[in-house]
Amino acid sequence: MDLNKKYNLAVNYLRSNQIPEAEKIFLQIHRKKPKDLVSIENLVKIYLNQKDFDNALKFLLALFNLTGDINAIQNLIILNFDLKRYVESENFINVLLRREPKNFIGLLYKAKILTSKEIFDQAAEIYEENYLDFSQNKIYLQSYAFLLNRTGDYKKAIEIYTSSINLDPDDFMSYFNLGVCYGNLSEYEDAEKAYKKAINLNKTFELGYINLSAVYMRKLMHIEAKECIEELFKINKNNYVGLHTMGLLLSMENKLLESVEYFKKALLHNPVYTKSHFQLGLVLLRLFRFDDFSEHYRWRTRDEDQINSCQIQVDDFDIDQIDKTRKLIIYHEQGLGDQLFYSRFIKHIPAKKIILVVHRKLKNFMKQELKDVEITDLDDERNFKLIDFQKINLASTIRYISKDKISKDLSEESLKFDSKKEKIHIGLSWKSKSNNYGDSKSFPLEKLLKKINRGNMQFINLQYGDTKKELEDIDKNYGIKVIIEKHKNITDEISDLKDLITQCDLVITCSNVTAHVAGFLRKQTFLLAPSKYGRLWFWDADESGNSIWYPSVKIISNENDDWNNVFEQLNNYLIKL
Repeated sequence: MDLNKKYNLAVNYLRSNQIPEAEKIFLQIHRKKPKDLVSIENLVKIYLNQKDFDNALKFLLALFNLTGDINAIQNLIILNFDLKRYVESENFINVLLRREPKNFIGLLYKAKILTSKEIFDQAAEIYEENYLDFSQNKIYLQSYAFLLNRTGDYKKAIEIYTSSINLDPDDFMSYFNLGVCYGNLSEYEDAEKAYKKAINLNKTFELGYINLSAVYMRKLMHIEAKECIEELFKINKNNYVGLHTMGLLLSMENKLLESVEYFKKALLHNPVYTKSHFQLGLVLLRLFRFDDFSEHYRWRTRDEDQINSCQIQVDDFDIDQIDKTRKLIIYHEQGLGDQLFYSRFIKHIPAKKIILVVHRKLKNFMKQELKDVEITDLDDERNFKLIDFQKINLASTIRYISKDKISKDLSEESLKFDSKKEKIHIGLSWKSKSNNYGDSKSFPLEKLLKKINRGNMQFINLQYGDTKKELEDIDKNYGIKVIIEKHKNITDEISDLKDLITQCDLVITCSNVTAHVAGFLRKQTFLLAPSKYGRLWFWDADESGNSIWYPSVKIISNENDDWNNVFEQLNNYLIKL
């Protein structure tokens, strides 16, 4: 058979989708004529289509070596980048830019590689220097905007994504990424509009539904968030992130058994999805299923968000590996409230000696409260060089304690105050500075005081941060004085906050560190909490409305996103006291 007949036969095989047969013939031609460009080009296409990237690269390189073709080297750059072979991609970029200093692919992927290496300044320089040349190229704009979003310049990223949309109003990904930027700015109305536009342009775009649901959660639109995930399930009922999200939504509604099933379904489709393992562990813990929760809860040490909250990342180990004859060092993680919550369980861990590393603000408080534990902070570097110590993260402690011991701790009697006192000293804290939940957890102090104020009440400021102007305005406008103890530094020293709480008869607070300190001290407390988004798992309430994990804390939930109703309920409790 002559060469032309072989070409024709191979092409016919391609047209009839008989790819292996076409590949076989082109390989025969290539072996006989290694410099035959037609067979090489077709083999590149076949291997790319088959996702056989090693062979695709091999024949692309052969094509480039034979022809020096610009398209071949550009494809080598792109394919190596997509395979995360950045060194190889950079080598071809350098070759290309020596030939064509203004080549679009060369400059774009040079910036992309710098971004992947987190060399953001140099990547930004490339985008800025070549912006005028490529400002009408949608791919260039989207790549530049991605960098801006990554580095936190969200407003400029929005401008660039908007320019991309002007070039192509039907590009759903530009709208999606625009929504991401608005979400990062907490501009949820605009984020919602952008995600809806992305979904309207591509009704099977699964990630669009997931992000839109997250926006609805942020906006406290719980029903809409669930409806969004239900729409996703019509497209793909096995989307594991969607199943996970539904599990979260149900757990917020305290439908814990239902949420367990959704987390399990998510793990069925992605057995290594760390977030579902961790959340399933939390829900099982909330159900006091101590025999089940640990194997899932331990995945928290593998989750990226949890890892970022740790000062020192320590691998979890099994419960039976705790060595009672060795010393144990426990590293803090997450916020001050979390550190207070978990540190209560340390006394039950069997170890020769325990060192607890806490945030510097908690150091003095913990020294006062945990007498048998050595307390230090991250500035004391000697503790991180003690190789004889076993090491765990603080939130892992609950895995090593029996249900009976925790139940016994939680049954300790709360401190009561004398309601017949002439003056009742009430500590107040009303703001959360949480980046994720602060707005949903905080409440308006002015409206609270107008509702509950009576002559036998003396209010004491327990709110960290600068509250002077706000409290002066309340005093001026309503004649209600909230005392600020100037000699106490409650923002930077939790032991000072403890001293003030100890002086109070009761505490009224939002879900912040003050609530944890008051609960830790078993002080009678009213926690005014969101009902769903921002309601953290350790504020579960029993049938009487008291916190399961801090029995001295009475929880009043903001069920209908109406703080006035919460204040009315609180006032009724105070009248009964």
